[in-house]
Amino acid sequence: MAGGGQLCAPASPCSLQPTIYKTCDMTTDSALVQDETCLSSQQLAAFDADLAQVLRTIAERYVSNGAGLTWQLVRDIREEALADLGLAARWPVEVLERVATHSGVPPLDGWIVPAEIGGLCDLARNIANVFQRDERASPEVVGVSA
Repeated sequence: MAGGGQLCAPASPCSLQPTIYKTCDMTTDSALVQDETCLSSQQLAAFDADLAQVLRTIAERYVSNGAGLTWQLVRDIREEALADLGLAARWPVEVLERVATHSGVPPLDGWIVPAEIGGLCDLARNIANVFQRDERASPEVVGVSA
């Protein structure tokens, strides 16, 4: 990028895609850099891959134990994944906080049905996709053995 720019974590909905991250000119945006954690595009891709792997590993553990996908389980997996990444200390706390802030799951109860998955943020949708791939999933309720 020209001007030594890097990508900064967004103050936007929970999408983690690099295309929504704004660029910071590291030579002129010193005030911005002090307030925001900037990641290079390679670091951002690595963070997204790390988060996706942690989410998938945790969700697969629940699937293998026969759990069905509920709103509470999505919240629990989200919290466990963020805690795992925080304990590993591979990523700046500010980045994890921003993801936590923008990846909320509605405070609903009960099962998540397939029609609701499209309305979830990226993080929650990644969790739901693990349950959808499970061949035991019922067509009416995600992740419930038929």
